[in-house]
Amino acid sequence: MTAYLKLYHPTEFMAANLSVFGDDPDKLTSLLDLAKKMGIKIQTPDINISGEDFTPNGNSILYGLSAIKGVGDSAIPDLLKNQPYNSLFDAMNRLPAKAFNKRIGIALIKAGAFDCFNENRMEVINEFHDLRGNKDKDDPRYDADFYDKNSCMEMEQEALGAYVTYQPWWNTVEPGTTIEEICEVVAVNEMRDKRGGLMAKVTLRARNSTFEGVVFASKYGPINDLFNNNYYLKVKGKKQEPNKWNPTGSLNISDAKLVEKETA
Repeated sequence: MTAYLKLYHPTEFMAANLSVFGDDPDKLTSLLDLAKKMGIKIQTPDINISGEDFTPNGNSILYGLSAIKGVGDSAIPDLLKNQPYNSLFDAMNRLPAKAFNKRIGIALIKAGAFDCFNENRMEVINEFHDLRGNKDKDDPRYDADFYDKNSCMEMEQEALGAYVTYQPWWNTVEPGTTIEEICEVVAVNEMRDKRGGLMAKVTLRARNSTFEGVVFASKYGPINDLFNNNYYLKVKGKKQEPNKWNPTGSLNISDAKLVEKETA
């Protein structure tokens, strides 16, 4: 029955799976990736049309309000009962304080729930603080001119546990692709393989993406000093298929070279 539903009702099937398993970060990532591979678009929540759970919206799946970190179950009935809203001010004016306090409001804005009124979430957060009358003097004020792709991604990762509007560079690299990229070496974990050879798992960062790499013993010997003594290396390797241990896929590293500090 589930195979039938997945084949003939893929959007509804994946929305149901996300609603059931979406509170598990690893399963959430895997399910969102699977939905995208099936040609289903994932949409950020919308304060006016989102329900409690993930819901089909044409050939898309709309994030549910309950999937936003910081929005408690007790707030959702009021948020739904008062839909639709015509502005942030309207929402604040009609919703009880317990359903739209600072924590809930900021979480909704960072998740993209108020993009229907203004896509610059930094501006909306500033407006939210202004409408509250700056009750907390330490509330940060954003320079909305600096709102960009990276800001959006950071907010969604915090509020939704996933990237929706934009994807990090690494997530856009297709498995099987060979890359050669200047990377920051974030961490190195050396270990022995089954034959006793020295290999390493490394954490790398490039183009605002953090991802994992593996250097097997046959390649690690001649270049291991580079990973232990340099923050930046030009790394070459092939991206592997995602799996349950690494939902975004790891990099099978075949070579690494020194990079001049000025270049990095």
